[in-house]
Amino acid sequence: MQKFLFIGEYWVKFPRSEYGGMWSVIASSEEECIEILKKLDEFNDEYHYNIEHEVKNAKVFNLEDGFDSCVVQFFFT
Repeated sequence: MQKFLFIGEYWVKFPRSEYGGMWSVIASSEEECIEILKKLDEFNDEYHYNIEHEVKNAKVFNLEDGFDSCVVQFFFT
């Protein structure tokens, strides 16, 4: 199954998030990426409505075979 690397900005903006943040996720679709990010930030679920917008605006790169869906890296404040 084709996988993609999504890289985007944190969906909780200043002042709620002092410095914002960035994330990178390997997923097979935007929908899967959204679900992974919702699970990652379960404590800020009141802002989950912003995740879809940030995923649609993310940089997306095609990956070779052999990658599993996962969070690669994140930094949230």
